[in-house]
Amino acid sequence: MAIDAPHSPCYHRGTMITQADVDLANAAIVQKLLSKEEATECFRQLKGLEQAGKSKTFAAYLLDKGVLSQAQIDSLASRPTLRATPEATPAPTVESPPEGTGRKPPVPPQAAPTGTGARPLAPPTAAAKPSSSGSAVLRQDPAAAGRGSRPPVPPRGTPAPPAAPKPGGTPPQPVPGLQIVGKLGSGGMATVFRALREEDQREVALKILYPHHVKNPLFLARFVREAELLCSFEHLNIVKGVAHGCSNNLYYLAMDLIEGKSVQTLITERGTLDEETALNIIVQIARALEYMQAQGIVHRDIKPDNILMPEDGILKLCDLGFAKQIGASEGGESMTCGTPQYMSPEQAQGQGDLDVRSDIYSLGATLYHMVLGEVPFTGTDNMEIMAAQCLAELKSSAVKSGTISQHMHYFIEKMMAKEKEIRYQNAAEVVEDIQAQIEGYKSLQYDPEAEAAPAKAPPARRPISGRSAPTRRPLSDFGKRPPGARDSSRFFRRPK
Repeated sequence: MAIDAPHSPCYHRGTMITQADVDLANAAIVQKLLSKEEATECFRQLKGLEQAGKSKTFAAYLLDKGVLSQAQIDSLASRPTLRATPEATPAPTVESPPEGTGRKPPVPPQAAPTGTGARPLAPPTAAAKPSSSGSAVLRQDPAAAGRGSRPPVPPRGTPAPPAAPKPGGTPPQPVPGLQIVGKLGSGGMATVFRALREEDQREVALKILYPHHVKNPLFLARFVREAELLCSFEHLNIVKGVAHGCSNNLYYLAMDLIEGKSVQTLITERGTLDEETALNIIVQIARALEYMQAQGIVHRDIKPDNILMPEDGILKLCDLGFAKQIGASEGGESMTCGTPQYMSPEQAQGQGDLDVRSDIYSLGATLYHMVLGEVPFTGTDNMEIMAAQCLAELKSSAVKSGTISQHMHYFIEKMMAKEKEIRYQNAAEVVEDIQAQIEGYKSLQYDPEAEAAPAKAPPARRPISGRSAPTRRPLSDFGKRPPGARDSSRFFRRPK
């Protein structure tokens, strides 16, 4: 899929496209970082910029548009040069015609006739000559003549070789000090990799913002804000940030690597969670919200997807991309942000004075989803769902169906009250109320082992200091007057 400037559709008379630009485009096409159509369109855009008096190199254009990073451009520049002739096939290598077929080998391009105004074509240094193996040898860059021959480009379908290694023997990494060993996943804002920190060989999760989002001030501000918060927070139930910064025009965030599932994955696998497990999840995340409230931060995106469940049972709250300072100005950012299925009424209305009570509503919607297996409100689009969050009541058939306990019904209604003044006013109240319910439930549990254990004898009574221990009279003495007792019968004689 190589292209050559004099014969590509984007070549026009008078343009300043150099052979180095075409070599870079060919290398990107071979590595499948660009298609031939995308490279052609980039050259057309460069011609338009040149006509407007804003000339740029092909590499600078790709870097400005966020199509390739500086590290990728440097890696491509170090690869073998591939140039095509007008008669060359799209494959990197061309087969020589069999002998006796009457077909002629490709004719190298000739210089354009003078006087036409067209830029003269650069003569090739070495035409493609058929080799003994039956394939043609690719032409080399004139600048490479003094550096020795370069290896030929592999045929189509051959996996791309790794990037040029560093002097130490390891491939170049986009973030210094972190070696990427695999990909964990990707989302709408960034890609997350499994990486190894070189200083202590510790595994971390490396989150890298998409290069084209760097040009968006809103997306960049959210990413940087999340990185700063996670690196500054110190709480057992919040993912800990390790490092953040910018390298080679790539913004990154290194975090603790959490091995486990999200609560959303658990709901998908099981359908619903038992009440004890669900309440335990709510208590741990409420403690994280209590800590964030003390720091003056509101999360604004509490949902099952953002709650991670490691194997040790200590839950982690993640994804602080929408978090903001309580009472702080949005700075041009849209106030309505979050996930509509878990959004509080005041958040859906775009109110700016959000506090922890908005997160408590979202936590209640998460509890609803865990124990009932469905989100509280649905709709055909996000606007309909947000309108239901503000106006509709909870489905009585689901809440009062008898599948959940009365205490669970109370927690959901309390946390998801439309008026924020009726909800729990802080996360500490949520922890205290639910923890009391859990302890009370455990006290009512029947323990067969405790029932089978022998009863312990009561401790012996100790006599009061200064007095002798009381003595019991024998049964034979009952009805007799103790020795030395006064005869009181005369005081109770009946009159005759």
